[in-house]
Amino acid sequence: MYDRRELLTGAGAALASLSGGCLAAGSNVNYPNEPESGRTDAASAIAAADAEGTGEARGSGRAAPSNPALAERTRAVADEVRWFAETYPDAIAEYRAAVMRAVDATAELAGRERIAIGDVDALRTVYADTVASASTAVGGHFAVHSRLERRSEYHLDVIEKFTRRGDRDRTREELRRLREFAAGMRSEPFVRAQLSRTDIRNRLVPRLRRGERDPRLPLLFQLARVADTDGGGEADERSEAPDPATPFDRGSAFLAYAYDWATEDRDDVPDVREPPIGERRLQRPPMIERSRRDVAAAYPPVFVRRGRESTLLVGVHRLNRTDRVRDFPNDRPRTEANNGILVQRYRDPASAEAARSTLLGRATREGLYPVGDTTWERVYYERDGDVTYALVCRAGEFLLAIGANRTAWEERVDWGAPYVRTWLGGA
Repeated sequence: MYDRRELLTGAGAALASLSGGCLAAGSNVNYPNEPESGRTDAASAIAAADAEGTGEARGSGRAAPSNPALAERTRAVADEVRWFAETYPDAIAEYRAAVMRAVDATAELAGRERIAIGDVDALRTVYADTVASASTAVGGHFAVHSRLERRSEYHLDVIEKFTRRGDRDRTREELRRLREFAAGMRSEPFVRAQLSRTDIRNRLVPRLRRGERDPRLPLLFQLARVADTDGGGEADERSEAPDPATPFDRGSAFLAYAYDWATEDRDDVPDVREPPIGERRLQRPPMIERSRRDVAAAYPPVFVRRGRESTLLVGVHRLNRTDRVRDFPNDRPRTEANNGILVQRYRDPASAEAARSTLLGRATREGLYPVGDTTWERVYYERDGDVTYALVCRAGEFLLAIGANRTAWEERVDWGAPYVRTWLGGA
């Protein structure tokens, strides 16, 4: 993002050649006194409906629907990140324990003196239960249970065939192969490679981006999530505990990378034909504390704790596979205010609307701005002796913020490019 002073000193002619419009239309500069040609009738209708709905909500005591399409997409992202942050360890332990039961049953049968067809049928039942348990534990997030089902059925069919023939050596050989396969499916290297928590390689990636993957210009996402485990600040209201300025001041967060993969099958199992982008080079942790604190410091009016369940910060990085230039010279991608997406989740839409009202009491609102299929609000506020300009949006139970910068909205060039390729830009 260009600095305001640099922009104003040398860009007069360039600005004159740029047409006005909105970020969703791909325009660069829009002056408030010019016709907003980029604002479509649909966007204007969204804004009008949103304003009208808000008035009805105030009269009825209920939050009006707000940007439902963006709310649905944001919910899909937030739910998946929450699963990785909170449920993943227990789910993986349940998955590995289920597969271990099948491994033990296979080894026990292979060690018997005699093997009958009924024994093979009983082993089939064990594997059917294992597949069901694996699906319950990680299904939807990963499709590994489908692979387990296909391969185990193949081996069991072969075992049954040679058992019927009375070929004990071949039966035991196939039982050994089945045991080795199942043991590999629960092994630490397999889990680390195919069921990774970071780097995340599942359905979250297409949920984070907009549309199909561009193999020439893939994306890298940095994720940091903090949960409000104390009930969204209500407990602090009854105690003397100081309220942290931002969730990230607590110092405890779930951190992960998410890569835009080269190949993705429709069962959410990545077909790994090349290593993740920069996996061997990028330093850990995925998002350093300084990045989290710097982004949070750019949005002081935005953080409203009451009723909040969690805060998610997503850093978006556009990579370039058309040249040999390294995307991160120091092997450290940086999430900053100009490429970060701040998402606060509240317990319901009414709490999010109350948070929005609190935010607008701390900042000055200056008009609406369509981003993709969504109506955002332009706000500005004083920070460290200067004015900061940002965009905020209430979408269902979420309050989102992007673009905090001391350069005014209408004086920025290409500032929205990191966002339009994410779920903020559309489906």
